[in-house]
Amino acid sequence: MTTLEEAPARVVGIDPALRGHCQTCGVAVRANRYYCDEHRPTPKPRTRKRSRGKRLTPEQAAASPEPVREAIRDVAEGARPSKRPSVEATNKLLSKLLYYAFLLVVMSVVSSDTTLSEEEKQQTSAGLALSDEDAAAITHPFARMLTPTAIWQRVGSGVLENSDFIDALVALYDAASGLMRYRRERARREARLRAMGPTANGQAPFAAPAPAPAAPIAIPEGGVMPSPEVIAEIRRRHGQETP
Repeated sequence: MTTLEEAPARVVGIDPALRGHCQTCGVAVRANRYYCDEHRPTPKPRTRKRSRGKRLTPEQAAASPEPVREAIRDVAEGARPSKRPSVEATNKLLSKLLYYAFLLVVMSVVSSDTTLSEEEKQQTSAGLALSDEDAAAITHPFARMLTPTAIWQRVGSGVLENSDFIDALVALYDAASGLMRYRRERARREARLRAMGPTANGQAPFAAPAPAPAAPIAIPEGGVMPSPEVIAEIRRRHGQETP
């Protein structure tokens, strides 16, 4: 590439007849140069002209259609830097995650206790769960360490803005748990009713009929009791068991 001192005279504005000598100190140089190495000027970097769109004047912006003004306003608002996450906001998110995670662990442990009823299980789970203050105290040091990191400063704002997704998942889980509890209670009620027998239309539970009393044995005239063999034969004929 041709340097500034080697450029044609019409470009640098120097008489071509002066080539071969330094224009500063007069020392002899190559025939196609105008300066020596010591006095050679530093070439200026080339700059490219950027074509920018024309800005609207206040009068033009006011006269532009409403959708255009709304688009300009939306772009201007979107260009504003988002608010960086703070330690308090980060700790609020972490404490919420810890609270729900620990509650799930407690519920899974308590649910396996067969000696407790459903109401007792719920009361026990609520008593063993972390409080909001305890959860915030546990997560605060971690929030203080996480907040200044580069990755959290980059993505933390978006995560905090969508933290209500956690509450939505918890509400969905609570609704599903209530439905499952109803199904278990319904299955137990149906099992008890089947064990009691048919009770449709308010009828009493079915009971097996009592056996008919044994028919008395007739004593023949004369007051003489028959022998045990005769009594057994009589009972056999009448379908009665021998005592």
